[in-house]
Amino acid sequence: MPFILKFKSIIPIIFISLPLSGRSMDLINLECKIFQTISLKDGTASPTSGVEHIQITRNADGSYTIARNNVEKYAGSADENFFRGSAQYEFSGLKMTESILINRYTGQFEIDLKSIRDPGIRHIGMCNSVSKKF
Repeated sequence: MPFILKFKSIIPIIFISLPLSGRSMDLINLECKIFQTISLKDGTASPTSGVEHIQITRNADGSYTIARNNVEKYAGSADENFFRGSAQYEFSGLKMTESILINRYTGQFEIDLKSIRDPGIRHIGMCNSVSKKF
């Protein structure tokens, strides 16, 4: 009987610790460097430089939120190969659509910026996972 009592007291500890073991996967921080912009109207490409700070959060319902530079927030999803997100908002009276695609294996990303009046642009770059230094 003492063995059974000891075993029963261990089970709750195992179940309590299971949700905590996956917490580090619930938040991903990326630093993404843009190297090219493409016009979605005529396909012309031009070199570009810039950095996007992207934070991907897994929500309790299994969906994802992708935040860009702590401002734009995309409703997102994930599969084995990609993180995807999209957002719609109004800017200076124009309805805007943004979408983001991040390859989970290569780190390549694309951000499309479009409005009703303009086919828009696509920024292309590479992301690296980053962690807090402080």
